Amino acid sequence: MSLRERLLASPERPYLFERSEEVDWDMTFEFAAVGMLAWLRESAFRPRSRSKIVQDAWVAASEGNLERFVLEGLEVIKEAELGKRAANSLRLALGEDAHNPGVESQWGRDLICAYEDPNVADHGAPHGRVVKAWVMAGLKEIPELRHTHSVVSMVRSMMDFPYSHDMAKAYWEYKNLAEERVSPTVGHNFAGANMKLALHTRYAQENGVRKRDAWRVEAFAAAMGLLHSEPEKFKERREAQGKTLTRNAGTLVGLWDENQLDVLSLTPAQTMRMGAYLRRGVGGDVDDPKLGLPRDFVREYGPEIGRLRNNHDPLIIELDDRDREAFWLAAELCVWADRMAMIAPYQNSVFRTFLSPQSKDRPLYPSGLTPGQVLEQVAAAKGDLVDGQDSDVRRKMFEIIDLDNFSPDSLVGKSDFVRLVHKDNAMLGALAFRRIAGAVMRGDLHEVNELYERRMTRVREKALRRSGYSLGEQVWYRNLAPHLFNLLSNGQDRYMRFMDGLIRAGSFDTERYELKLEKLKIERNSLLTILAKKRQPEELENCLEVIDGEIDWLRRHYGVNEREMRRYEQMVERWQSPSMQPYKDAESLGGEPHLLREPSEVAKRLFHFGSLASNHR
Repeated sequence: MSLRERLLASPERPYLFERSEEVDWDMTFEFAAVGMLAWLRESAFRPRSRSKIVQDAWVAASEGNLERFVLEGLEVIKEAELGKRAANSLRLALGEDAHNPGVESQWGRDLICAYEDPNVADHGAPHGRVVKAWVMAGLKEIPELRHTHSVVSMVRSMMDFPYSHDMAKAYWEYKNLAEERVSPTVGHNFAGANMKLALHTRYAQENGVRKRDAWRVEAFAAAMGLLHSEPEKFKERREAQGKTLTRNAGTLVGLWDENQLDVLSLTPAQTMRMGAYLRRGVGGDVDDPKLGLPRDFVREYGPEIGRLRNNHDPLIIELDDRDREAFWLAAELCVWADRMAMIAPYQNSVFRTFLSPQSKDRPLYPSGLTPGQVLEQVAAAKGDLVDGQDSDVRRKMFEIIDLDNFSPDSLVGKSDFVRLVHKDNAMLGALAFRRIAGAVMRGDLHEVNELYERRMTRVREKALRRSGYSLGEQVWYRNLAPHLFNLLSNGQDRYMRFMDGLIRAGSFDTERYELKLEKLKIERNSLLTILAKKRQPEELENCLEVIDGEIDWLRRHYGVNEREMRRYEQMVERWQSPSMQPYKDAESLGGEPHLLREPSEVAKRLFHFGSLASNHR
C-alpha cells in the first residue's frame, strides 16, 4: 500500500493494523483528518520552530519532494496519535484483572496509584508525561527521523515507552511508602521489559489487534526499556553483535554488563532469567523470588509468564536492516528523552534530585572534601556513588554536565534541536540549582515555598480557563483582578481564595482541581522536610565554588557570551521557560487520557481512585 493510500485508507484496508474483523473504532481513525488534526495540534498549538518547518519544506520543494515530505510528516504524527491512544488504553485497562472481567486487579491498582502518587512523581505519571513530550519534540524537530531515516515503524513502541520504562521502579517505590524494604532500582529495566512482554496479549485485547502485531510493539518497547537504565553504555550496546544460546543467568548478565550482547537477539527466556538473577535478595516480600517480578503481577499473569520462560526465539524474529536502523534511532531518542526529563523543566527538576530516595541518605555537599575533589567526582563518576561520599551537588552537576556525552556523534546527538535544548536547559538548570542550593544551605526555604506557590497559581489559571467563563471574564479575573487585590492587606491570599471560588462555581471538575493542588502541597511538604535536614552554612562557599566551576565549564563548552548569560540569569530570576520547551505548562490537571475505545467500568473507577492515590495508601 502506498503512503497516500495508507493515509486515505478505505474501510476495506484498515489503517492501523490488518485484522480479520473490524473493531468499533476502525472508522473513526481511518481518515487523513486524524493526521491533519494531530499535526495542527503538535505544530501550531505547541512549541515548535516555525522557521524550521518552513526551511525543511523549502528544501523538500526545491528537490521536487514536497508532497512526499508532507505525507511522511502526517504519517509519523498520525502513528504517534494512534500509538499514544493504544498505550493509554492499555495503561487504563490494567486496573481490571486480565482473566476475570469485572474484577479489580490488585497489581493494577497499586501501579495506577504509584503513577499518581506525588511521592513517586520522580518515576510516575508526571515523569512519563515529560518523557513523552520530549519524544514528540524529537520527532517533530529532527526531520531525518520522519524522512531520510524514518522511524515510522517504531513510533507506536516509542509512544509506549514513556509510561512503561519505569513501571517496575515506580511500583516498588510506591510499595516502599508502606514500609516495605525493596530495592526499586536494581534490575528494574529487566523487570519492566519482562512485564511489557507478558502484557502483549493485553495490548492486543484492549486495542483489537493481532497478537503478533502487539508482540512487535511491546517487544521493541521492552528492548528500549532495557537500554534506558545505563545510557552511558548505549553506544557500546548499539555496536554489540553478540548472540548466545546459553541459559545461565550469571553468564548472560556478565555478557550484558560487558556490552557484548545484541539486545534484539535476546530471547524472552533469557531476559526472564537475567531479571530474576539481578533481583536476588532485593525484592523482600513484594517480589516472587524465583522470577524477580511483583507477586501480584505473577499471580495475575502467570500463564503469560510461563510462555515467556519457555520462549527461546529472539525478541524480534523478522528484522531487516531498515527496521534495525529505525529501532536504534528510536531507542536513542527515547533514552535521550528520559535523560532530558532529569533536568527539564528546570523549575521542577531543580528539586527532583532532592526527592529521589538516594538523596535522603546523602548531604547537599560532602563534608571533608575540597571543591576540587568534588569537581573531580563530577568529571569521573557515572550515576550514583556507592562509597558514602556522594552528594546532591555532585549528582546534579553530573546530570547536567553529562548531557552531551550521550551519543554526541549520532544523528540525534548532532541535530541543531538537541544542541539548542542542551545548551538552554544545562545553563538554566545549573543557575537554578545554584539559587536553590545556596538558600537551602543557609536554611532559607522561602524560595521553595515561592516556587510551589507559582506552580499552584499556574494550576489555578489552567483550571479557570476550563471553567466555562467567557474570554472577557477570564481577562478580568486573571489580568485585572490581581492588581486590585494587591491594594488590600493579604491581597495575594485573598486573590487565591477568589480564584478558588470562581473555579468551584464554574464547569470544571472541582475534585480534580483540588486534588492537583493537594498533590503539590504533599510534594512541597515532603521536600521541605528533606531540605530542612540539608542546612550546611559552613559548607556554603565550597558548594557554590563547585557550582560556579561547572557553570564556567558550561559557558566555555556552549560558547555562552555575556549577553546570553544575562538572559539566562534573568530567566532563572523570573523562573521563565526556554522557547523550545515542548510543553507550554508542565502542570497537568489529569483527567481521562485519549483512548481508542471506552474502557470498562472497573478500569474507569480505579483510574479515578488512582488519581486519589495520595489519600488512599
